[in-house]
Amino acid sequence: ASVGWYDYGARWYDPATARFPSIDRFADQFAWQSPYVYAGNNPVKYIDVNGDSLNVSDLMSGNSTGGQELINSLQRVSGLALEVDSETGNVSISGRYRDENGRKVGGSKTARRTLKSLIQSETTVNVVDNTGDGTKVVNHENKIRWDPRQVSFTQNYLSRDLDPEAWGGGLTFYHELGHTRYGGSMADPGGAEAYTSPGDIEIIPNQIRRELGSRFGQRLAYKHTEITTMYDGVEIKGRYLPFSQEAFDAIRRGQAPSRGYHGPL
Repeated sequence: ASVGWYDYGARWYDPATARFPSIDRFADQFAWQSPYVYAGNNPVKYIDVNGDSLNVSDLMSGNSTGGQELINSLQRVSGLALEVDSETGNVSISGRYRDENGRKVGGSKTARRTLKSLIQSETTVNVVDNTGDGTKVVNHENKIRWDPRQVSFTQNYLSRDLDPEAWGGGLTFYHELGHTRYGGSMADPGGAEAYTSPGDIEIIPNQIRRELGSRFGQRLAYKHTEITTMYDGVEIKGRYLPFSQEAFDAIRRGQAPSRGYHGPL
């Protein structure tokens, strides 16, 4: 028979006594708190999530600047205010993100929903420092190897009509999350398809871009296409990736795009 408790995922809650009958599984990390309290005994300020579902401790210890840049980018894209526990490296949501003028940042509802689901899940996704060796997920494990240098390099080659966040840390994170077991173990497109389609793994990132506005474009291919142009009688080769239909069509014609693209590399 039912005892009338509520299942909150990490713990059961007894509404009759307004107590959790079991202790918080991370009670040893917060010895000054009762192990039976909710949300650090301050539910107005905090929410009670699993607390270990997104962890950036390795990234923060290896490249704190790059780690903070990722957090800042996720805040701008999602509109959520994020906090990183200085001891554990766990990421939590503390409310809505505000700009330097105190105004709430709208962000993308898909970005918010996806990030909230991750932080509230029972699966841990670790973001580890991989500076100088590329951003990637190996064998679909729940570990994102993060290269802040690569993220900065990528942003520098977006055409000027695009927002730098169109392919910044936040959107890169959502792409890589799709490679993890948690995110569905999705693969990047291969072969000829890679030059004409971004693949299913870009469905969520492109939806986020759509919600953020026209200056974020749409990634329309996975791989860059090499284009040869002439300048003062000299052949110049560059690789381009379309972030707009105009750029996609130009690249298909063998022409260098003028708007909504990434490159030339």
